[in-house]
Amino acid sequence: MSVNLLCISSGSSSLQFALYQLGAAVETSLADGMIERIGLPGSHLRIRTAATTTALDEPGDVPDSATAVYAAFAALDTLRLPSPDAVGHRVVHGGADHVTPECVDAHLIEVLRRLVAYVPLHLPAAIQGIEAVAARVPYLPQVACFDTAFHRRMPELAQRFPLPRSFWDEGIRRYGFHGLSYEDSIAHLGNSASMAAVYNRQPLEITMGFTPTGGLMMGTRTGDLDPRLLHLLTEKGYDTPQLTQLVQ
Repeated sequence: MSVNLLCISSGSSSLQFALYQLGAAVETSLADGMIERIGLPGSHLRIRTAATTTALDEPGDVPDSATAVYAAFAALDTLRLPSPDAVGHRVVHGGADHVTPECVDAHLIEVLRRLVAYVPLHLPAAIQGIEAVAARVPYLPQVACFDTAFHRRMPELAQRFPLPRSFWDEGIRRYGFHGLSYEDSIAHLGNSASMAAVYNRQPLEITMGFTPTGGLMMGTRTGDLDPRLLHLLTEKGYDTPQLTQLVQ
């Protein structure tokens, strides 16, 4: 008996998806695609199947991540591909406590909403994507896989910032990201980039910190400009004298 799994990665302006068929001892890629420029002029859907390099290549109006999810499902239907039996979502941030893939329920959605301030460009799209799947196929099981989970196994010393203990207790720490990539590599190079120290599949260090902004320079990110200060300004109400006293 085989199971069809749809994998979705919802970004701030794009959605990537892939459909796999899982058998007793084999994994087969049935299709993969991308919807680009979500919420921008010139949105575009591309999808390829195991049989064709380009099965669909269409422009369209895709104002948000929910519409992108509906378009992805419609494209799979158009190509007469098998309906998914479950959906897995790449979720950028799981916070300090979510360290394994989890079935999506109302409680997890609420947890993710509380984490939006940590990664405001990414989590809203992921939540919208999850809710769009639930609206289209309410009975379909969904699982969230967290990019931060892999790095929760780093030594505590590597996760801590040189700040008072109370900040650690409040969840301000080096989360690291791209964890789904680091299960098989030590570098994630693209428009978003980072590197990690991994020994025997155990994470030791990661260039990214409290948010995905830290670390290496990237396509649209400055890298290390200390994003912690922005969080303390916007979320904790710190003023300039308080920040100066804290970090000097």
